[in-house]
Amino acid sequence: MFYKGVSWLGLAALFSASLSAQQPSIKSGGVISAGAFGAFSAIAPGSWIEIYGSNLAGNTRSWSSADFSGVNAPTSLDGTSVTIGGQKAFVDYISPGQVNAQVPSTVGSGSQGIVVATATGATVPYTITVNAVEPGFLAPPSFKVAGNQYVVALFSDGAYVLPPGAVAGVTSRRAQPGDTITLYGVGFGPVAPNTPAGQIVQQNNALTLPFKLSFGSTNAPVTYDGLAPSAVGLYQFNVTVPSVSSSDLVPLTFTLNGANGSQTLYIAVQNSTASVAVSSLTLSPSSVDGGGTVQGTLTLSAPAPSGGVVVALSSSSGSATMPTTVTVPAGSVAASFTIATAAVSSNQTATITASYAGSSAQAMLTVTVPSGFPQFSTLLSISTPASAPIYIGISLSKILGNYHCALQAGLPPLTSLTGLASFSTFAMSDLSFTCTGVDITASTMFDKLGNMAQITSGSLSVTLTPEVVSTSGTATGTYDLVSTLGTISGSFSGTYTAK
Repeated sequence: MFYKGVSWLGLAALFSASLSAQQPSIKSGGVISAGAFGAFSAIAPGSWIEIYGSNLAGNTRSWSSADFSGVNAPTSLDGTSVTIGGQKAFVDYISPGQVNAQVPSTVGSGSQGIVVATATGATVPYTITVNAVEPGFLAPPSFKVAGNQYVVALFSDGAYVLPPGAVAGVTSRRAQPGDTITLYGVGFGPVAPNTPAGQIVQQNNALTLPFKLSFGSTNAPVTYDGLAPSAVGLYQFNVTVPSVSSSDLVPLTFTLNGANGSQTLYIAVQNSTASVAVSSLTLSPSSVDGGGTVQGTLTLSAPAPSGGVVVALSSSSGSATMPTTVTVPAGSVAASFTIATAAVSSNQTATITASYAGSSAQAMLTVTVPSGFPQFSTLLSISTPASAPIYIGISLSKILGNYHCALQAGLPPLTSLTGLASFSTFAMSDLSFTCTGVDITASTMFDKLGNMAQITSGSLSVTLTPEVVSTSGTATGTYDLVSTLGTISGSFSGTYTAK
């Protein structure tokens, strides 16, 4: 049948244009190795790549545990697949404009074609150079400070190796000689025992190619260099910080199989001198009602050297909290810090400790019950077992008549999203309670690449069996945390402990 004003020729042209509009394509210069790990124009077997273009997928999502077959990663997500040199790659993220994939281990060196295929067709092959290795450390743009790119290095307590306050919202301190820190990378080549691309790493392993890491011109001892256990295609390096001069811009370089890495990276180191030690710690006042603040002052035995001295702070009680470190400026012998106290149901004693380079000083702080205020009641903690598909940690407290609820949730290592949220609104009904109203100033989400974002919305619902008047029992519920990095949501089953 013909329709008025429309010919078969016109319909054919419209149909052809529609197909063309849906055809996937890779833009010029649209393939790089993982952007947070160097964004190189060449790739390597086992490395992660980012593909940019148009119509690359019909939706946006990352892989989940449901996409895996045992330890094997998926080669397609919702109809979007990638081949490199004719071999199937492992796809962990899709969107209309970007696809992330891991290069198969058996792709040969030289020029290879990359093709993205969808239900509507396939891209024209994109030619790229494949090298035997293309190593890069995790160093995202968010860690570029005053034009200097810092590597992502982590202490065992989760703090980052950076000058304190260098990156907003990131807990950080300088490394000291002897500290053990962890770095991450991609594209460092084969390991033994072998784990091929596209598999979750099940055991410790080591690089087969010689690897050296240096702080400035000083070699650093490396106690582990291989694929990170429980991850896919991510290398882990456990490093002991060598003795180098203090600087916030210590060059960090490496060689792999004798070839220099191509990134320009820095790390912050504070080298203690034997003549400087913590000599005293005073508190003013030494006794305070819960909810009040205290001024702490520490004194060194000698003026701080160039770069200052970073002194670690700790408290023996949750009733008194403070920053984890305080910096004594170069040339100074003292620094002050503020201690915040919480409301308590009975008088508490906290030991405050300041430590540096093997020296320490302590002071005792008494936190008292304010006269005439309601007492602290019901402290509840909830956790899921270590074998659960998602880690949940929940704490609920009632302070001065107001309930306070906090949630920590982490997805499995496949996506490594972790969220920590504080809620301002609490409601209880029989054996259940809900927490809403995310405090965005105290709620943050991180991903596996070290990116971070504020959690903008979320909720938590919990049912207890038996009710909380018991000392322990079963807790079930649902959770939802949302940020620009993604969403952590689902249900959980764990145990609660009440005091």
